[in-house]
Formats: sequence, structure tokens, C-alpha cells
Amino acid sequence: MINSRTLHRGREVRKNIKPLPPPNIVNDEISNASKLSDISNSVGKSISKTRSKSIDIKPLRESLKKTKMVFKKLPVKIEDIKNILNIPFRKIDHNKSFLKSLLLKNYTGNYDEDIEQLRINIENGRDGEYKEYYKYLDKIRTQLDNYDIFNIVNEIEDDKSTVFYNELKSLLRSYDPLNIDKQQLIKLQSFLFSDKCIKLYNSIIIYEFRNAIVHNTGGKVTKNTLKNKLKEKLATYYAIQFISNIINNLYLNILNGNIINKIELINILANYHNYILITNPQNDTDFENSEQQNSSSLDSNTYIKVKRNKEKEVLLAYLKNNKGYINEINEADFITHTNWEDMPLSKLRNVIKISYVNNNKNFCYAFDSKALYKLWKYNYYSDMEFKNPYSQEEFTKEDMNAILIKLGKRDFRYDEEEYITSNTRHDINLIISHIEKDGVVYWEIKILYSLVKGLIIYKANSDSFKLIRITISDEMPDINKLLNKVHSLYDSNKIISKMIPFRFHPAFVKHNYETIDDVEIYKDFYDMVFKKY
Repeated sequence: MINSRTLHRGREVRKNIKPLPPPNIVNDEISNASKLSDISNSVGKSISKTRSKSIDIKPLRESLKKTKMVFKKLPVKIEDIKNILNIPFRKIDHNKSFLKSLLLKNYTGNYDEDIEQLRINIENGRDGEYKEYYKYLDKIRTQLDNYDIFNIVNEIEDDKSTVFYNELKSLLRSYDPLNIDKQQLIKLQSFLFSDKCIKLYNSIIIYEFRNAIVHNTGGKVTKNTLKNKLKEKLATYYAIQFISNIINNLYLNILNGNIINKIELINILANYHNYILITNPQNDTDFENSEQQNSSSLDSNTYIKVKRNKEKEVLLAYLKNNKGYINEINEADFITHTNWEDMPLSKLRNVIKISYVNNNKNFCYAFDSKALYKLWKYNYYSDMEFKNPYSQEEFTKEDMNAILIKLGKRDFRYDEEEYITSNTRHDINLIISHIEKDGVVYWEIKILYSLVKGLIIYKANSDSFKLIRITISDEMPDINKLLNKVHSLYDSNKIISKMIPFRFHPAFVKHNYETIDDVEIYKDFYDMVFKKY
């Protein structure tokens, strides 16, 4: 608080302050002018002094004209490389949008001209920004050269299959996304659309995934062991993924899911999870305990779990969809009484929907195909009709074929015109006979087998059968003992397994189409036949 004494003292101070004298404007201006003159003189002297000691500085524009500045182009993004490789399989509108973003000011809007401009850019950047493009393209062209195809698909080598795989290799070797005519593209698509190619790429994916996660050498296993393997083969994984995606897209309008059903395994190796493993900033450590192993695979496990949950969600939505039918789809299986919601994904994949018409009305119900298959077999061997429990009508041939195809099985019933018992396999036949070649007597072991799934097709086209044929000289030791063993293996399904995909006895794979009249070769075949596998 301000008291009266303080206020009075402040007034006294203000009274004692004397005003300043008026400024002497003329003298101040003269003084300031002299000071500025001194400063300018000193600056001028220092500049002249500096110039005398330094070289002449040329104007900036002139020096820039004479100096060439070279800018190194950045590598093209991997995603752009993948888009280029996919050009023949994408719609033109998509390609135009991509070309516009890639060519920028060189984009003309004329599709053929823009493709040609891109081709020129790629050729000019072979050792520069498009170097990775040639690396990926080379892997697509040569990927199949690195595999023993018949071993991977577990098939007996024959002339027809050899011709097919060689033609497929030839089509891939000549693949050029910027220079492929319509006929070449149609031919390549027809090969990729085939059952053989589908089986091949599913098998290759499993083969590569096993090799990636299994360490076969005796060296020390560290976190970098897996990182380095994945990084080294990244282009190979993409080449497999590239073809697999094309095949799946070809079947997109036919199937609800992927025909290359192992695609997620190659996605793990080629995409996001591979990137996490390769770029992980943690220091390299040994896999000394299970906790470290589990932590290293956590991201992959999470990814797979999410994908499986999504697949189950899609399957359940498909099963519950009753569009076009007057009834609600049943929530549980008629035979096992298991609710679809409670089924694990592996069993849910075997659920099928079977429809029928009654009084011009469409009905549809879902079934566990495995339980339905067992009921079918039971009724067949019990001499009972196999009826749809909802319609009380016999299942049609189309229904029965759908059950077999879903489970990957063949018709278990025998062909009554040719076979005596229902236990005889209609898909495989062993024939052992005497033949004579160039005056020498041989035993010919011939096995015909069919790869066709579903119902028995009577008098099937010969193209649906494959052949194993081994010819052995009658002069070989213990030949009768060998032939009896072959019969025994055949009867016990050891030469060709019952389940699809087939497993073949190694002896018949190695020596197929051979004429054995050499004792050493015969001994090898004989020992393999009697060996337990």
C-alpha cells in the first residue's frame, strides 16, 4: 500500500529534475557524418586489401555454365518393378494409370507409345535404376531350371509330362511383359491354368518353405542364419509368388478361395515377414532356448492366425448365405450334430452345400463331406440307399461327385463289369507278362494308374491313365522271388499309395522305363524292392 509520505517524496524528486538542453543538430550531424566517413574509408581499404591478396572471382552464372552437374537416378521401387512384370495380366486402364505415375512428363496417353517409352527407359537403365528389374525378370524366366520337378511333385517321369514341363519352361524363358503377343499370352495362361501347373507350384512352395526354416548344415545356427537365407532368395520367392498369383487370379471367377492353397507360405517368405526378419535391428544372438525361437516367429504366427480367422469368417458367411433358396441354411451338421461356428478351420473347409428342387422350390443344406462320405460307404456295403436326409431322395451323381472332389478322393465302388470284389482298386492295375525282345525273354512289370478324382468313369479315355513299366531279363537271379514281392507290394498299396497325392515306391520311380539286363542295375532294383520305406 502507498502511504502519503512516499507519495510526497516522489513529488519532490520530480521537482528537482532539470530539463535537458536542446540538441545541437548541426554539430551532431557533422559528427555523425565524419564517423560514417571514417567507417566507409576503413571498409574500402579492407576490401581493396582483400582483393589484392585473392584470385579473381568469376560471376556465379558463368561458372555454372561451364560446370556440368550430374544427378544419379534413384533405383525404381520394387512395387513399380512388380507392376511392370504384371502388365500383360492387368487391365489397360490400370496399366495407363501406372504408366502415368511412372513416366511423368514423358507420358503421352497413347498406350503403345507409353509402353515403348517404358521399354526404352528400362533398356537405358539396365545398369542403373532398372537393374533390379532385370534381376527379378531373370528369376521368373529361369526359376524352374533349379528344380527336379518329378521329384518335387512326386510323379513318375513319362514322355507326356516331360514335354509339358519343357514347354512350360520354354514359355517362361521367353516371357517379356513389354513384348508378348496375344497368342503367346493365351498359350502361357492355358499352361498355368492346368492341373499339372497348379500341383507343381503348390509343391514348389512347400519345398521352398521347408528349406527356408530347416537348417541342413552342421554350422552354428544364429538369427542371421534365417535372415541371410531369406535375403539371398528373395527374388526367387517373388518369382514363385508372381506365377502363383497369376494362377489364383485365373481361377478367381471359379473358386471362392485360392487354387494355389499354399500361397500364404510363399507370402511369408517373400513379403512383410521376410522384411521384418531381414531388417530387424537387434544384435545377432544364438537360438539357445525356446523363448528366443518363439519370439523370432511371433510375427509370422500372428499373421497366419489373422489369415486363418479371416478365412473362417468367409467360409461361415458362404455357408449361411441362402440367397436363391427358400429355407434357412442349417447351423449344424445333420450327421455329427457339430455346429459350424464350433468347427476348426481344417474341418470347416470340408463342408459343402448340396441343393435340390421340390415342387419347383429350391432348397439347400450344408453337410460335413467327410461324415457324408463315411455314411455313403456304410450304406453301400450294407446294401442300403444313399439318401439326402432332408429331401429323402437319393443323392444324385453330381452330389456324390462333389463329395469326392471336396475330399480329394476317388469313387470307392468297384466297376461291376470288370472286377469281382469291392476291395479291388479301380484306379491302378498291375500286369506282369512274358515278352520277347531280340530273341531274349523278359519279364515286363507294367502298372497303369489313374489320377482322375471323383466318380468312376467307365471305359475312360486312355489319356487319363499313367504308366510304370520296367522290363527285366529272365536270366536274372531270384527273378520269381522278386515278382512275388512286387505282387505283395501291389496288394498292400506300397507301390502306389491309396491317398491323393500319390506316394510312389522309390524303386519304381528310379527304374521306370528301364530295360534291366545288367546284374548291377538288377541288384540295385532288387535291394530297393525288398527294403522297408
